[in-house]
Amino acid sequence: MIRNGFAIFALSAAFIAAPVLGANELGKEQVGEDTVADKLQETDNESFVLASAPEADAVTVTQLRESGYVPGQRVTVRGQIGGRKMPWIKGMALMVVADANSLATCTTGSCGTPWGFCSAPADKLHQYTGIVRWLDEEGKPRRVSFHELADIAPLSTVVITGTIADVGDPRALVIDADGLFLEDRGPYGDMMDQLKKSGKGPYATSPNPGS
Repeated sequence: MIRNGFAIFALSAAFIAAPVLGANELGKEQVGEDTVADKLQETDNESFVLASAPEADAVTVTQLRESGYVPGQRVTVRGQIGGRKMPWIKGMALMVVADANSLATCTTGSCGTPWGFCSAPADKLHQYTGIVRWLDEEGKPRRVSFHELADIAPLSTVVITGTIADVGDPRALVIDADGLFLEDRGPYGDMMDQLKKSGKGPYATSPNPGS
């Protein structure tokens, strides 16, 4: 049985992606011999992945939720990558960030991963997590995984700059990112390196990001 927290996230992710993705939009789109994702990486990745921390003071997911927010609001948010067993979507620029200081990592439960926070009740997991997405010029999630853009791992601490998205649900915290700074790679960087090198499993880097 899927835990309520994961079910809620799955429904939220589908809802957030639905307005900007057609039924067949997840396939590879060809432009000559290059994929759209390849071209986007060539032109945009260097400006998206920040070399230094943003000047604006960053707030946590919890602080942002408590202070309130409105669509279009500029934000700078610090969080840890996690909130479900698979905190990003392979081939799509969508991921979950959490206020890990407010959630206890877990080694047991349905997810079996410390960064999944699966022991937390669904309402608490929702309160301390948010969804980050990076959209293209057409308003669609870019066809590249966040872990292929930056050297991130589960529970890495990142600082995100962007704007609050209008997804029609005030309970949903969705940030349309325009910058990502890796502040601390966290305790699972070596694990990510090994999995990337293996070329196997959902954490591996695909030969053609976005495929």
